[in-house]
Amino acid sequence: MNNGHEVKLFFPDNLNAPQNQLHEIWRFPIKNDHITLETFPLMIPDPHPRNCKRVTLRDLSQEALDFYLHSFQERITKVIDSFAPDVIECHHIWAFGYIFSKMNIPFYYVAHHSDQLAFEYDTRMQPLLIESAHKAISIFAISDFVKQEVIDLYGVKESHVHLSPNGYSQDIYKPSTVDRNQLLKSLGIEIPEKACILNFVGKLSKTKGIDTLLQAFDLIKDHTHLHLLILGAGDVHEIDISHPNIHYLGHQESDIIAHIHNISYMSLVPSRTEGFGISCLEAMGCGIPVVATRSGGPESFAVGEIINPADPEALAQAILKIKNLSPPQYRTLCDRALKRAQEFNWAAIALTHLNILKPTKAA
Repeated sequence: MNNGHEVKLFFPDNLNAPQNQLHEIWRFPIKNDHITLETFPLMIPDPHPRNCKRVTLRDLSQEALDFYLHSFQERITKVIDSFAPDVIECHHIWAFGYIFSKMNIPFYYVAHHSDQLAFEYDTRMQPLLIESAHKAISIFAISDFVKQEVIDLYGVKESHVHLSPNGYSQDIYKPSTVDRNQLLKSLGIEIPEKACILNFVGKLSKTKGIDTLLQAFDLIKDHTHLHLLILGAGDVHEIDISHPNIHYLGHQESDIIAHIHNISYMSLVPSRTEGFGISCLEAMGCGIPVVATRSGGPESFAVGEIINPADPEALAQAILKIKNLSPPQYRTLCDRALKRAQEFNWAAIALTHLNILKPTKAA
């Protein structure tokens, strides 16, 4: 694109979003005479806005799995025939890469960590994934943590795996002036003007540490000036958000998330495990610090407070530590967060990939 390359993004979805020159959508539901898949199956049973029932590949019968893989092969063959890519980059070491390897189509993998969690979760897929990992030309890993996971789980050589961190949309997640009262009103929330807003952006799951967060907030509930906004997919009935200072907003689009970061004092990322932690970058990109955990990825770049996972007391203390900074200290921390986030720009990351990718003439 900006580097003079034509790109096509292919992905499954169950929404009626229009096709365009960049996107090629594999639309669900898909069905044959015996099987109907209402939406694409997940790798792990964490909440997902497109799959509310959390149906995973592991839940499929062998017949349904075969149908799913066959349907993908048919659909991707049409895309390859029409687009004629020189290079195929397959995100997640998962089922699609296996199909490419069986079709003898050269491809690169990008490992994200959720795929490694899936490797442990879905043992039926393990031999297929190991085979495809070895057949990939190379594998990109989004962090040193994920790189080591890939080497250990799939038995590939270190030279087969290249480090390539994630980036974030700097044109969306940036410091901006937001009318706090108007934004909160549009979201149906009432928060006192002088109250301090904290936020959590992520799936409502133990993986993302939502239980730790709620326990921590309970420890500081006497600080009535603190309000917590929770954004993310999941079943709100599975968690206790009865505290009047906790506000659940559900899944939100990127522009709303960016606006919320810009009226927040800090963002909280209490994950038990995290391959990278792009939500940290997005918050920092808006110029606020984060409280993140030593969970694999965030601790390598997060600016704010770094704590151990599953420790409500440490999380509560970290929140209060940042809140109690003097205004000059807080502004300095915010400036550090923004500067660090801006190092993770897509242009540099694209060049990292382009320096490794070699034309393979997939078609």
